[in-house]
Amino acid sequence: MRVHFQIISLLVMMAVAFFAQSQAQPTTAAFERLKNCFRDYVKSSDLCGFVRVPENRQDPSNQRQIKIAVIVRKATAPNPKPDPIVFLEGGPGGSGTAALTNSLRLLSLLTPDRDLVLIDQRGTGYSEPLLDCSIEKEQHPRKSWYTQLALCRQRFAAITDVKAYNTEQNARDIQDVVKILGYSAWNAVGVSYGTRLALTILEQKPTNLRSVVLDSVFGTHITLLDQSNAILKVWTRIYAKQKSLINNIAYGIEQGTIPAKIEDLWWALIDIRDEKALESRLNELRNLKAPERRIQFINPPPTSRRFSLPMALSTICQEDFAIADLTQIFAQLDSSWNKTLVDYVFKTGFLEFQKQLLECRIWSVGIANRVTGFVKSKVPALVLGDTNDFNTPLEWSTATARALGNAQQITTQKWGHVVIGLGCGAALVQRFVDDPSKRMVATAVPECKFWVVPNPK
Repeated sequence: MRVHFQIISLLVMMAVAFFAQSQAQPTTAAFERLKNCFRDYVKSSDLCGFVRVPENRQDPSNQRQIKIAVIVRKATAPNPKPDPIVFLEGGPGGSGTAALTNSLRLLSLLTPDRDLVLIDQRGTGYSEPLLDCSIEKEQHPRKSWYTQLALCRQRFAAITDVKAYNTEQNARDIQDVVKILGYSAWNAVGVSYGTRLALTILEQKPTNLRSVVLDSVFGTHITLLDQSNAILKVWTRIYAKQKSLINNIAYGIEQGTIPAKIEDLWWALIDIRDEKALESRLNELRNLKAPERRIQFINPPPTSRRFSLPMALSTICQEDFAIADLTQIFAQLDSSWNKTLVDYVFKTGFLEFQKQLLECRIWSVGIANRVTGFVKSKVPALVLGDTNDFNTPLEWSTATARALGNAQQITTQKWGHVVIGLGCGAALVQRFVDDPSKRMVATAVPECKFWVVPNPK
């Protein structure tokens, strides 16, 4: 009996020791490292591979796992910090691993003492499955986009649950990736839609999230009506400055002297980062000559390794359109918008909104369980916004910063969407992550002397 007790005691001690060791050094066995990375711009020191996660944590009958693509740019400093920066790309539908060639280039140079973790969120980039409808476009080139989308939806219905491709599941994926990579603490940096993802993670209350940066906030409190109101406000400002140019383009399209369509002008107005970029885009459209250039100008591939439109639909259809008061929004479109821009451009915009609603009906993902309203958290947060941001207006960043409870806000000017693409923004992130508890004086940062302005009151 005593021997039996001793054996049990030994087994218990071994189990306790194993548990303590596993807690101190989380396993990396579940990380599937690739010898040849899916991206060609990685360094030899980078880690590249996949993490397997449940497809739908809310459906016990769904035992499928999906693969999340990850690149870890390892710290190069002699004494690296243990807590990485985990980047959350925008969209929804954008590829996080593609960001090293654009918005994260400066940040990677300024943070050599921390690992930088890049993640292709579920359904995007090189994660598997990639939500992509290019097969249907290639096989049925003469069919309408709606028919192609319906065929695409049918194909995915047999192999995956597109309803599980949403922000709540996405947020759980990010935390699983961090855990499997073995980090005991981490810092999140989200841009645009990535800020909604970061806020959702905050709401899930992970115990090891050290700090969070929210850049160009698309908050959990933002509704579809808020988005249409923001577009109206921006367009009022645009039209006051660009009325002649917009009308000349619209007239040229109508008369056939510009080989484009009115919806091209609509997308030129909506798909912008700032006023300077808009003016350049409008001039390019005005000077359009060859019809084949229209395809290059206005019709990039709807799905690719950089952006997944079906993933965007899975997210916005079940998180925004499904809970919106569409009657109120359509009434606003009909009564307010066409007083701001030339009627035929507005009517086209009205039709484009209806097209997106039809896409949501075809994609058929129902309603997601998402965070609504403001998020409050004790986790230190840095909130960045720019006065010239047309995509996510500055007031969204301000409202989020005030609601969080432990946030400091810094406002830049004359840059536009995604501040970390600016040297000042990247420098602010670097200083904040070094000591999240410290209040920053942004004007004292050399890279920010020209860019920083007082926060809105």
